[in-house]
Amino acid sequence: PTALTARVARLEALHAAIAAAASAEQWAQAETLEQQFQGLVDELAVLNAPHAALYAPPALNLAQTGALLDHRHGRGGWACLSYSWVGAAPRVLHRFYWDGDTLQAWPAPLTAQTRRLIELACRPELSYRRHFFSPAAAATRARVQEALLPETIARRLQPGQTLYILPSGPLASFPFAALALAESFLGWQLHLSQAPSLPLLQALTARSGDGPARQLAATRALICALAGFEGPEALPQLPAVAAEAERLARLVGPDSLVLRDAAATPAQLAALQDAGRLETFDLLHLATHARFNAAQAALSAIILHGGELLLPDILAWRLSADLVTLAACDTALGHVQAGDEQMGLAHAFLIAGAKALLASLWPVADAATAHFFDVFYTALAAENASPAQALTVARRALAAEAPSPLAWGAFTLIGLA
Repeated sequence: PTALTARVARLEALHAAIAAAASAEQWAQAETLEQQFQGLVDELAVLNAPHAALYAPPALNLAQTGALLDHRHGRGGWACLSYSWVGAAPRVLHRFYWDGDTLQAWPAPLTAQTRRLIELACRPELSYRRHFFSPAAAATRARVQEALLPETIARRLQPGQTLYILPSGPLASFPFAALALAESFLGWQLHLSQAPSLPLLQALTARSGDGPARQLAATRALICALAGFEGPEALPQLPAVAAEAERLARLVGPDSLVLRDAAATPAQLAALQDAGRLETFDLLHLATHARFNAAQAALSAIILHGGELLLPDILAWRLSADLVTLAACDTALGHVQAGDEQMGLAHAFLIAGAKALLASLWPVADAATAHFFDVFYTALAAENASPAQALTVARRALAAEAPSPLAWGAFTLIGLA
């Protein structure tokens, strides 16, 4: 599977280059490449049969998806907000609202200036994030707000609802939790989660089954915690990680496994996978450094002791975890392929079998990340909340200490709320 996923990554890069060309010969090459790509995807689906639906989700059935979401969140307890950003320079942004009863679309013209402001707001670099959330950028935030969450849509949203956001194009890295809502923020009032598409959300919801939510104290967790790093890259130490892992270990079930520093190696995780043990964990928590490669998603990696966990390695796993938490920088980012498909570390975990990911949209500090996860897991345990509900609690708690979204808005949920 690892070799196949590496080949898929190379073909994706070539496909993106060819798709940008206009000649008949190159389009013929693109068609041939598309057939090769689909053949590799089919092979991957066979090798990872339990989760094949996420490689090629079934045709969307709105009635079925609505019934599944009603069962999970209660009728009226959820809504979906979807965006369509078509092409490199769209002139129209299509926004869709659906709550099981109502389906409505709002197309909005995009000027070149508004489009550029949105693109800059989606940049992951910390300098762009700081500027976007600064007082000097109030006018920019207002323009972006009107494009993404105008009053016509905002008035439909109810506090306490679960809101699935289906972004498109660069919007996948936009901090939707920081959008304004009724003199507050969207991420303080609603329980948010992102999903790459409605068909994939349908597949994830069907995968979740009918069983009751598992309490954190009964959860079988795999905790990988790396505080120290060696090697030529000289990565910064993460002194807060050790205590973070200890506190989480006290909250989860007794059958959990904690891999610290030298024990958290690629070989150890590969051995767990080969033995079929990875799919026995309900929760995976990885606290370390990560690297997102914007040009080539397959080179994105989670740093382990003595090596890296590459995106193709994750694609070869079989998981059944309810939640994977990636306590590292830039782990929610994905590479947008030709068209509107994305691939990144978070998406790889979903394809491998995880039901939801908690990951970061921009670089996060060691101590602040540890504090965030302390609050998040405490809420998850004490209130028997869903991951999306615990995330809302954590955002509010951190905002009471530091009101800027830069401090509380980095982490986002992807997958089932």
